[in-house]
Amino acid sequence: MTGMPKETIRYTLKKRFPALDLRVETVFNLGEMGLQRYSATMRFAPDALPHANSILDKLSSGAFLIYHSGVLLEPTQIALFTVPVLVEERFQSFMRSLVDEGILKDVELNRIDWFRNPELKCGYYDFDSGRWGIDWKEVGAHPEVPPAPIVLDQPRVKPVIDWTDLMLIQEHQASSLTNLTDISEKLKMNAVTVRWHYRKHVVPLISYHRVRWIPVRGGDQTKVVGASFAFGQLSKSQLGKVRLLFNNFPFTWYESGSRDGGYIVELAIPIDEFVLSLDFLNARLGGMSLPPWKTYLLDVRTSMRYTVPYENFTEKEGWFFHPETALSSILSIAKA
Repeated sequence: MTGMPKETIRYTLKKRFPALDLRVETVFNLGEMGLQRYSATMRFAPDALPHANSILDKLSSGAFLIYHSGVLLEPTQIALFTVPVLVEERFQSFMRSLVDEGILKDVELNRIDWFRNPELKCGYYDFDSGRWGIDWKEVGAHPEVPPAPIVLDQPRVKPVIDWTDLMLIQEHQASSLTNLTDISEKLKMNAVTVRWHYRKHVVPLISYHRVRWIPVRGGDQTKVVGASFAFGQLSKSQLGKVRLLFNNFPFTWYESGSRDGGYIVELAIPIDEFVLSLDFLNARLGGMSLPPWKTYLLDVRTSMRYTVPYENFTEKEGWFFHPETALSSILSIAKA
């Protein structure tokens, strides 16, 4: 495609991009794997708050949590779950039980019907210095209409994956550029078997690759402020206006929505551009006639992303969920 030597491409992706705080990620079709996305806003009860990190770890290993980030100045977590379609009702009941048992003060759970990762706004990024340079007048002057949201198909009840496929998927979620030979050695699997599963089963599940700005080089997470906006019951016209705004905003990481007009967008704003970013958004959102929305400032130091929830999959059962076991493990932490 580029006419460039393979060695140059490999160097750019593996060496130059990371040095510029850029990362290549693989996005998989979770619906084909039998998984349904859910967004959640969880507020911890005061007694459980000291154990929040341990509880979140248990949710990731036993209850399908794939992402969470703390909210500044309040005991709240913004979270994403990927739930097997066969156990959705049990999962929803499990989340309500966390409130009943005093672990959470409240929880808002929303089924995601569509999502999108907006492209990196390369025109505002200086690849020589690895810094953003935003002309805010330019941002608002020539807005580009974003692609229409594509409503996700109903996840497969019986997904066509096995344990080997799932191990390969989680390894590529952790690092898109991992060599198959290295994966086979790490998993202690035959290299030929790994390559066959990758080509026959894993590649067809890849939706796309994306380049994302991750400003945490060397563990330094003081260069960015996260933000999440949650809108409810937007009309088609209102949704179009809000999406136009955030898809042209330089620092949008993720957007998702539901059939009832719900819309959630997450941002990662460089600290140098934070005040001007808020000025830009405040002026434009204030000029729209919208239902009330919620704004959360995220503490990126607490943000965690996890791979596909392979702990809840076996070769024999496929996807499974034992809510009683998950709840018991969480209660044992909270009452310790």
